[in-house]
Amino acid sequence: PAPAPNSGAGAGQPGASNSRDGTGASATQWARGKAAPVGLYAPGAEGDSVIRYTAGDLLELRLKFTARPLSNFNPPGDHVEWKAEDRLAVIERTATAGRIGGDVTSRRGHHDTAPLLKDCKPLEVNEETRWKGKVLGADDAEEDEQAAILKKALVVLNKLTLTNFDKLAAQWLNTGICGTDELVKAGVSVVVTKAQQEAHFSAMYARLCQRMAASVPNFKRVVVETCQREFDADAKEKVEAHMKEGDGDDVREYWTGLVQKYYLGLMKFIGELYLVDLISVKVMVKILPRLLTPSPGSSSPDEEQVSCFCGLMATVGAALDRACGGYEANGKAEYANRVAEVWATAEDVMATAPTSRARFMMQDLFEMRQKGWKARRKVEKAKTIKEIHRDAARDEQRAGGAMRTGGSSAPQSSQRPRQGMGDVRKQGGRSANAVDEDGWATVNKPAGRRQQQQQQQQ
Repeated sequence: PAPAPNSGAGAGQPGASNSRDGTGASATQWARGKAAPVGLYAPGAEGDSVIRYTAGDLLELRLKFTARPLSNFNPPGDHVEWKAEDRLAVIERTATAGRIGGDVTSRRGHHDTAPLLKDCKPLEVNEETRWKGKVLGADDAEEDEQAAILKKALVVLNKLTLTNFDKLAAQWLNTGICGTDELVKAGVSVVVTKAQQEAHFSAMYARLCQRMAASVPNFKRVVVETCQREFDADAKEKVEAHMKEGDGDDVREYWTGLVQKYYLGLMKFIGELYLVDLISVKVMVKILPRLLTPSPGSSSPDEEQVSCFCGLMATVGAALDRACGGYEANGKAEYANRVAEVWATAEDVMATAPTSRARFMMQDLFEMRQKGWKARRKVEKAKTIKEIHRDAARDEQRAGGAMRTGGSSAPQSSQRPRQGMGDVRKQGGRSANAVDEDGWATVNKPAGRRQQQQQQQQ
């Protein structure tokens, strides 16, 4: 191929104006598609001109050096012809050689190449794990229908709040979640999982179970079995199930805290189920002693067990005392005696608590029981939007009353300046606040140093 027209030693020289078409075009008059003078390309070459080739000719010329020789193609001049005796062998060897993979510039001296196609074999297909198309039968159609019902129920459950509870609870039942025993068990399992994750909505999920119990026979048994399965699950096994190879202590600590949180949520949910009469007193008097039973190799229950006991007893304590009192009045003192034994065990645990936090939790629980199950601090619960707006309005009203009360008493305190302290600002630098007829006080700014000096001079 020829270089650019502005290169070469003979550019613009006399005698270099001969062209193939006989027009006598000079170097400055050379145009696209015409023959250029010899002096512009290769001074001393044979002939009076150099032939210009099209793009197709140049492509054929390029292929001639990377593929087998083409027929009926004779490039001009010896300087563009590859006439080596081993030319065909080199081209054949280059064309059939394997391609070098990766960045060859950074792999000098490394001869790792991709394997030849003849050395490759098809991928092995695992018949057990590969996707297999199938024709839906009667059983498959039934499974797909149950999966669709469970999916719809889960969508409704994710939207459930206290504000729209009545509406979405009806939608939950209309999805067909109570159609079969398998769907009932799956629905209860989903509700229990949500109650563990969202402990502040445990009362709402207990009410949802109460709605299901009205249309499902033996629903209490399903709820108790599901909660018992979660209650008996080993926390360490749950943590290990989430751990992967290579996870560190920080990941283990995260899952341990999350499992403990879910366990506390389960205790609160069990308490709320007792309040809506889905769990009996008989079940409660079996759960409470287990929470205070030390683990093997320990002399006292750990902090997590104490926390679960306090949370559950704070939820059901008042109702449990009333129920035991009613049974005792009817001549059935069994439950009352077992609850009394639980409280005696709790006193021993408080005395031998492993940590100060566990001891303080037990003390707060006993104090709460002595005060008629009234908590020392107000426990925040889930509220509807209407309740939130009502509480906000009440807080604003209280804040306004406090401001008016504080403003009316301001003039009385300002009329009694402190004397003998050597501070001019406290000896008349601030005047009495003006109070309007509504009781609002206008606080005056303290007088500056210049105003104080003027007042002293007067």
